[in-house]
Amino acid sequence: AATVPVAADPQAARQAIDSVLRRLADAMTRGDAKAAASMYTTDAIAAFPGAPLFTGADSITKAFEGDFAAMSIQNPNLHTDGLVTAGNLAVENGTWSWVAQPKQAGSKGDPQSGHYLTVWQHQADGTWKIFRDYVVQDPAAPKAK
Repeated sequence: AATVPVAADPQAARQAIDSVLRRLADAMTRGDAKAAASMYTTDAIAAFPGAPLFTGADSITKAFEGDFAAMSIQNPNLHTDGLVTAGNLAVENGTWSWVAQPKQAGSKGDPQSGHYLTVWQHQADGTWKIFRDYVVQDPAAPKAK
């Protein structure tokens, strides 16, 4: 088995992960499921709000394809609140927000937000990819009466 290099330092890991998050947000904006899923390891596990557990890159790609077929994501914001590194792993906690715009005519965009806990894995090629991704959505604001 190939030896996975240990991250050079926490600051370098943070910069690399921030770059991946920017690329992920861009892929979401473009509705590019393959590009979004490429940020995950082949054996990744992802838990997204209101969906079953997705295991493996193919399953995660299909999840993104289904989401992007039904809606576009506008103004995605992925914000790291904290990052802890240990060996070839990094654990990130953060917040997310965007507007989910259904593709059916006349539908109103749905502002959404929440929190996430993501485990990143340093790859043999020096990149970071998402190994485990647990995403929760904030409760909807009460409707005015």
